[in-house]
Amino acid sequence: DDDLKRIALLPGDLPAAHKARKARKPDFEILVDLHQHGLLAMGSGSRRTRERAVQVDGHERTRVIDTSLLCVRLRDTFPDLNLEGGVLLADDLVLLQRGNRSDARNALVFIAKDDLQRALVSMQFAVTRAPQRARAVNYWTSSPSTFCRAPWKAGRGDDERAAARPA
Repeated sequence: DDDLKRIALLPGDLPAAHKARKARKPDFEILVDLHQHGLLAMGSGSRRTRERAVQVDGHERTRVIDTSLLCVRLRDTFPDLNLEGGVLLADDLVLLQRGNRSDARNALVFIAKDDLQRALVSMQFAVTRAPQRARAVNYWTSSPSTFCRAPWKAGRGDDERAAARPA
C-alpha cells in the first residue's frame, strides 16, 4: 500500500539465524498512544536487550528510552518479567504482565503517568511511586501461543484472537 510508511525503531539489522535473532531482538510487545507525544513501543523486559522503549514523535523521529530501572523495580514482584501490553488510562500507564511457566500470575500494573512523562524527557524510565499491582487477571484463548496479541500488536492476522476477563 502506497500510504504505509515503515519507520525503523532501532538502527541495524537482526541476524538471520533463529537463535542469534531471538537473542538480539528487542521484542517490542507494547505500543502505547501517547496522544500529542506520539507513540511508545516498549520491550517485554524479559531480557537485557528488551529493556528499552522507543518513542516515535509526530514527525516520525525516534528516541530510545532505557527502561532497565523500571524493569528492575517490576522484577521485585515478577522475577520472570514478561510485559505484553499497555495503555494510558487516566493518570496511569497500565502495563500487562503475562505469567509464564515459572510464575503463572497475570496482572495489570499501574505506573504513575508522571513517571512516564519524566522518562520521555530524561530518556531513562525510573519510577518514583511503587508500581501498583491492580489484581490478578485471568486470560483465556483458544491457543496458548496467541495470548492477548491481537489487541496490542498491529499486523497480526485474524487467526490470532484472544480475550481477557477479570479473575
